Amino acid sequence: MHFEGEPQISNRIGRTPMHAESFDVPNLARHISETGALSPHSVSSTRHAAAPHFVAQSLSPEVFLGGCQPHLRGDAIFRRVLEHPPKTWVCQCPPRKRQRCKSILQCYCLAEDATEPKALRLLSHIKHLEHIQELVPICFRAAQKGWKRMTEELLLQGCDVNSIGPNERTLLFASSGHGHGEIVKMLISSGAKVNQPTPKNGRTPLSVSCEKGHPDVVDLLIEYRADVNQEDDKGFPPLHYACAQKSVKIVHSLIENSASIDRAEDKDSLVITATKAGSYLVVKALVNYKASIRTVSSEGSTALEIACKKGYQEIAELLLYHDNHEVLTSGDVLSVACKSRKTRIVKMLLAARASPNMPDRNGKIPLYWARHKGNPQLVKILKAASQRFL
Repeated sequence: MHFEGEPQISNRIGRTPMHAESFDVPNLARHISETGALSPHSVSSTRHAAAPHFVAQSLSPEVFLGGCQPHLRGDAIFRRVLEHPPKTWVCQCPPRKRQRCKSILQCYCLAEDATEPKALRLLSHIKHLEHIQELVPICFRAAQKGWKRMTEELLLQGCDVNSIGPNERTLLFASSGHGHGEIVKMLISSGAKVNQPTPKNGRTPLSVSCEKGHPDVVDLLIEYRADVNQEDDKGFPPLHYACAQKSVKIVHSLIENSASIDRAEDKDSLVITATKAGSYLVVKALVNYKASIRTVSSEGSTALEIACKKGYQEIAELLLYHDNHEVLTSGDVLSVACKSRKTRIVKMLLAARASPNMPDRNGKIPLYWARHKGNPQLVKILKAASQRFL
């Protein structure tokens, strides 16, 4: 008998569809034990149109097919395992980087509706988590979701607290990036290395917590002596990500704990990074900490030019207040504002004594760019200002 929504199995030789009850289950089990997964021709990858929430189907009491795409429900897996524990399990998920789930529990944890109490109950029922490598992706997922009890239980069962999980990230990295302070504290107490970089890009738990904007986790990692100046493979320290994320609280915490505000000449300064992000508060904090304003970005622009180009008037006024030398000695800033048609910023620069007759690095005066961009209002303003400078 074939029920609606039940997957059809294809014969590997003739590829002719046949129903689950007529399939040779022992051959399927042998194939699973040899390859660890079903071949592309063994199970149809399509879902029945009438069963969009299909998660799990059983070919027989011996074989269990689990589908754990995150948008699908995990309740079917939970009920199926508790009611009829399968002797053989097959992951039907689309391979993630050529890897399939290594256990039913991992399938369940990947579902959107997965909960910690049910995951713990499944853990107590499933007996095939004997190999240590099968615990790592489950523990990693538990750390991501903020499941403290589940993470503790998996560590007690032998999962290495410094093991590398999916995407070459550590458990501490995963919990720090998701802002789970209690799990971060528990992992460090269990021996997690605070400054262990990821093999993929050299990022640290402190770096990712700064990027994701978790000030409490940042303070916690600093308390456990995380290196506030440790750079990743791109040469970016945690303070760079805090500035790009526009978190003034994290910026204060890092600088107050000896984070360097100086950058290598081939990297954008922190003021430029914060200006690109459009964060007035972070730029103000950096300026108050005596960060350099007269630096040039990798594109050859100063922080003031970037603020004028993007229309960040508050940041431009702040930079002008602390240093107007650039406006008085170069026509680049006013020209950039004219190119970008920022009328209010042009008026502000002229009020700060920017000369409308001074050429930029391309040899063009601001009036040229106003005409070139077809902005008659700016042309009128610049002509009036030019007469005052004569």
